[in-house]
Amino acid sequence: MIQERHFSPDQLLKARSAAKLESLAAADVELTPTSDGRLIGPCPFCGEGTDRFHVYPDGQRFWCRRCGERGDLVQYVMKRRGLSFVDAVQHLLGGDVGELPTVAIIPAAMAVFDPDRWISRLEPMVYHAIDHLGWQKSPAAVGAANWLEARGITMQDAGRFGLGYNPEWQNIYGDFRLPPGLIIPRWQPGDMALTAVNVYLDRENRERYGRRRLVRGSQARSWFGAHLVKDDTQTVIITEGELDCILLNRFLSPMPYTQAITAGAVNTMPESLDLLNGRHVVLIFDNDDAGQTAVKTWQERIPGARVATVPQGKDITDLWKLSGDDGMFDFVTCIKKGTV
Repeated sequence: MIQERHFSPDQLLKARSAAKLESLAAADVELTPTSDGRLIGPCPFCGEGTDRFHVYPDGQRFWCRRCGERGDLVQYVMKRRGLSFVDAVQHLLGGDVGELPTVAIIPAAMAVFDPDRWISRLEPMVYHAIDHLGWQKSPAAVGAANWLEARGITMQDAGRFGLGYNPEWQNIYGDFRLPPGLIIPRWQPGDMALTAVNVYLDRENRERYGRRRLVRGSQARSWFGAHLVKDDTQTVIITEGELDCILLNRFLSPMPYTQAITAGAVNTMPESLDLLNGRHVVLIFDNDDAGQTAVKTWQERIPGARVATVPQGKDITDLWKLSGDDGMFDFVTCIKKGTV
């Protein structure tokens, strides 16, 4: 075993610049750039916060404001791989021959999911987001409201379904995080327990994390809109997506005791279909191959479910854009009569 004293200053310098610290850290946790050149995110060592862990502008030093871990590339590899100083330096030097091997980092410890803690920490964030969108407290919230309006969804509609806008990354606990963007929550019927939060991410984070993201810990196979289904609801209309569901509900006055809900995606079916027991079911999926395939699957699971097809466009939102409010009321009337 090579002892620490056998490393020359040049060898140590080479080890400390053998890889980019920011690249290694970004493989463990989500890092966000700041205006002064730092990268910040949850700590890969203690798992806390959304901005506790810092990688400095020189790219070779880190520090966590929560647990106090700090150092350079060598210290990072030591702590994340459980290596001694000697072994970490040897690893980074790659035996001093040829190309340096890729540094394998042990994934950050994942926090254990605790449903009660998840709900208690996330619910206040959801209600703050609802308030933020409703009062349009930032330019981003105004933009989200305009985006919804362009799809036929008013702020009153958004309020009924609990839509909100979260302006910044928030730490729920451990590595459970709520990203910034338009949030679409789901609640259980009856007790209004939060089951899932879907987020349309803001433009800044969309390229890195995708356009839509279910908050970790969400029950993906749960109903959206279930909290509005009452004991006297006689007919349930199942749409393909949340925005179609919200829009359709605005025009259901010709069909009293009727509520639209959705599983949120064409290829997703909730774990439980008990909500549909004793009720008439109407399926309205997109006019495309995926939608038609999904209709067959749902009809197999829900014998007797009726299928309705929008007369124009691909989906409910398209129909509204093409025919306006009058066209939507006509469509709902046709659903009631069973002529679509």
